Amino acid sequence: MPHIQGLQVLNDCEENQKLLTKLPDWITSRWNRYVTEQLDKGKDYPSFYEFASFISKEARIACNPVSSLYALKPPADIQEVCEKLQVASEPVQLKLATMVKRDSIVKSQRVQGLKIRGFYSDINIELPPAYTRDFIPLERAHIPTCQTARKWQHLANLASEMPPLMDCAVGLLRGYDCSRALAPREVIIGGDSEPYAVRTDLGWSIVGGAPQLVNASNVTGLCHRVSVKEVPAVTPSTIIKVLESDFADTKPTDSGISQEDIQFLQILNNQIRQNEQGHLEMPLPFKARPQLPNNKSLALVRLKQLKKKLDRDPKFKADYVKFMEGVLRDGDAEKAVSQPEQGSVPGIYRIKAFITPASQRK
Repeated sequence: MPHIQGLQVLNDCEENQKLLTKLPDWITSRWNRYVTEQLDKGKDYPSFYEFASFISKEARIACNPVSSLYALKPPADIQEVCEKLQVASEPVQLKLATMVKRDSIVKSQRVQGLKIRGFYSDINIELPPAYTRDFIPLERAHIPTCQTARKWQHLANLASEMPPLMDCAVGLLRGYDCSRALAPREVIIGGDSEPYAVRTDLGWSIVGGAPQLVNASNVTGLCHRVSVKEVPAVTPSTIIKVLESDFADTKPTDSGISQEDIQFLQILNNQIRQNEQGHLEMPLPFKARPQLPNNKSLALVRLKQLKKKLDRDPKFKADYVKFMEGVLRDGDAEKAVSQPEQGSVPGIYRIKAFITPASQRK
């Protein structure tokens, strides 16, 4: 740049921002932090030389195998993995179903807030809660590499796309609940018995292609598709409920039979009867016998109004008489017990007889 004056334009902050659009988000955030620190110190916007030095340093850090690890679909130490990723973990218990045992409880660590990306990919994928174990079985010969792609003619062009086999441990168990990491973007298939390649947002992967040892007696088979269920944590309230289960009959929240319940049962036992038609009659279970008002005067007023209506309309009278005869004949009404004429006995309530003509019904 000192010898080519036209390249001095790269020192401009706007030109630097154009270059940042070509870089991954994670390195852009780090550069933003670096620029902010320089400006807070009263310095000018970093030059292109500083930018190039920064990118070179971050590239060496990203490619350093010391902090690299594989993220497979279900061995490294849990504490070691969490320290490298600088994330916190919490202990949980998982219910694991395998071919050996149906439901086995295993201790694990749950990690949240992780992001992963492919070796040659700039796409960051957020992971759902992940679980780690002290030991995750792995057959390194099953990891697809560029040599695996070169063995097959239809996959030879992918040799440059396959990441090299790194000498590092397997630290993450990527589950099947992260659909974006599993969604196929491109597929290359061969013959019926040949492996195929799948490209996801994490890069290319080859399914199959491992040496077929048909006659060997020490064939190793691994299946990392597991189904786990997190066991709820034992809380103090759960322990209290278990301890109180021995005294379930004497819990203070349980209510026994009240006096009103006893009174209700006595009324039903003493007053339920079977009538002549074979039907069961049950009394109304009043807490206290209601004192109905004496409405004799109102009933007489209604009776006089009904008599006037019957005298004015002979057809209405005939329909009314026919209806009442049917009610009495069918047993839907019965003659009341004779009471004193004054009607002063408590509990007397006369029904105000009336009928609506058919022409007025809706």
